[in-house]
Amino acid sequence: MTVSLLVITHNQLGQELIDTAASILGKHLLEVNFISISANLKPSDLGRYADQVKTMIHQLDIANGILILTDICGATPHNLAKYVATDQNISIVSGISLPMLLRVLNYPNQSLQSLSSIALEGAHKGAIQD
Repeated sequence: MTVSLLVITHNQLGQELIDTAASILGKHLLEVNFISISANLKPSDLGRYADQVKTMIHQLDIANGILILTDICGATPHNLAKYVATDQNISIVSGISLPMLLRVLNYPNQSLQSLSSIALEGAHKGAIQD
């Protein structure tokens, strides 16, 4: 079994990254789940999005862990993930980028801890100045 992957971003950013990664890789061995959070979120909608994140986490296989990738640390997608993901077998990495996602998708059989490190490495090595 593999770690479950959940991408939570503002608007369709995550879906675009997932689609682009699929185009580059041709296919990926890791199932990717996605939740879009409105960038114009009204406070009255917060509970609905929290329920959506909670439902998705419960649908995923927690036995091997869940890696959640979010767009901005401290923003709503990250905060909802952190609030809902109270299980110890969940890791949240913020700052999703295409290099990060590609790196994660290339290592589908890694442990949750290893895959979290791979995500960070992908982000660090994917940003350079020429």
